Amino acid sequence: RSCLARGLGDVYKRQTIIVAGMSVAIFGSILNLYTNFTTVDPGKIKLIYTMRGSRFQALTKVVLPSSLPAIISNMKVNIGLCLVGVIIGEFLAAKNGLGYLIIYSSQVFKMDWLLMSIVLLCIMAMGLYAVINVRKNGAREDFKCSAQVDNTEKGDASAPPDYIAHVQRIYEFQY
Repeated sequence: RSCLARGLGDVYKRQTIIVAGMSVAIFGSILNLYTNFTTVDPGKIKLIYTMRGSRFQALTKVVLPSSLPAIISNMKVNIGLCLVGVIIGEFLAAKNGLGYLIIYSSQVFKMDWLLMSIVLLCIMAMGLYAVINVRKNGAREDFKCSAQVDNTEKGDASAPPDYIAHVQRIYEFQY
C-alpha cells in the first residue's frame, strides 16, 4: 500500500470514531433542547418584540437563559454518552486507544489492562463532569434568568411583576 492510501485509511478511521461518538448523543439532545426551547413563555418573547427587540435579543435574553438548566443537564448526560460512542468507534476502527485496549485485553485475557482501561474512562468522565459543574456557575452569572423577578424591593412580595420595567432594567434596551 502506498503512503497516501495508509493516510486516507487513518482519516476514515478517525472519522468513524468521531461519527460514532457524536451519533450516540446528538439526536436525543436535539429533541430535548427543541422541546425545551418551544416551552419558553411566549409572553416574554412577545415583550421583547414589543420593545423593538430583535430575534437575536429574544434568543439571548429569554430563550437561552430559561433553557440553561436543560442545556447543562444535556451536557452532563452527553459526556458519558460521547465517551461510550468513542469507545464503540474505537472497537470498530482503531488500532490504538482505550477501545482498542479493551478489545485486545479481553481477547488475550489481560484483565488488569481491561479494568485499568475502564477506570481511566471513569476518571475522564468524572473530570469532564467536574469541568461542567465548575462552568455551570459561570454560565448562571452570564445568563441571569429573566423568569426570576425580585419584588421584595417594592416591599410587596405578592405584587405582580412590572415586566416592562423589569426588562428595561435587566436588559438595558437602548432606543
